[in-house]
Amino acid sequence: MKKMLTLILLVIITSFPDAVLPENPDHPYQLLTNNLEPHILQVPGGKIEYYRFGHGAPLVLITGYFANVKSWNMTFLKLLSTKNDVIIFDNRNVGGSFNLSKNYSTSDLAGDVGYLLKALHLSHANILGISMGGMIAQQFAILYPDKVDHLILINTFIAGIQPALPDKQIEKNLYKQPSGKLRQYIMALRLLFPPDARFKMFFTFAKDRFNPHSKEVSLSPTVIRQQQKLVLGWINNTAALQKIRQIKIPVLILSGGSDYIIPYYNTDVLHKEIRHSKLVRWKQGGHAMIFQYPESIANTINQWLHRNELQDEYF
Repeated sequence: MKKMLTLILLVIITSFPDAVLPENPDHPYQLLTNNLEPHILQVPGGKIEYYRFGHGAPLVLITGYFANVKSWNMTFLKLLSTKNDVIIFDNRNVGGSFNLSKNYSTSDLAGDVGYLLKALHLSHANILGISMGGMIAQQFAILYPDKVDHLILINTFIAGIQPALPDKQIEKNLYKQPSGKLRQYIMALRLLFPPDARFKMFFTFAKDRFNPHSKEVSLSPTVIRQQQKLVLGWINNTAALQKIRQIKIPVLILSGGSDYIIPYYNTDVLHKEIRHSKLVRWKQGGHAMIFQYPESIANTINQWLHRNELQDEYF
């Protein structure tokens, strides 16, 4: 299982400096360009770096394992920001966020989301989490049920049940990263996308991403081990499983049918355990399917949040 949690996402960054900031930077605005300045929230033991843009009900996005804010697809964020007040941030000791804690769980990172909402004077919000971020989102929902209006979970798995693992070759590739940025990038494409999508994603995955002009900070082996421990703790958290089964808020599960990292069977289990949830699957979607289908996924989320009329669907 630890092999499964090895570094997946290599961030290849490009910059687009032709940005125009809003007249009032303290007011939420629609995301038009990458040239955004981060906000810093001081929290016990450290700080959280976050960005906020858009108009509508607040929507907090939580990144996954080893990922930072630059892992979000730009088109996806732009479309979400037309209907929502979008808030994205870096988890502990990732990107511009820092915390002195050397050991932390999903509860601790869910608590960081709580600090963020409190600082922004938000009594409640819609919460979205992808991969490991989906675990943090579930934890937030069971710790602070009154603060969550809707819960959106993308390519993740539930607590307390042994997840379906990737096949042995995928595990081997996850465990043994090649040398050199280009080879690592090609390996990331193989892991994150199905074969038919890789040629198109070769450019899209690098170019169409949120890329603010903030300093890129590499994760230390210590942080990687902390995140691995967090995910392993989630797998064994049977107490969380019982509480997730009792969730009453609306839940939308988005799944990639060609996810090699967290196979789609895991989202089937999640859908079964959260009985009133809605499941939408993109059959050719990989683990990073927000880069393959940014418009379709964002529009599905917007429709569900503002109408709440979705049926289970398979694209």
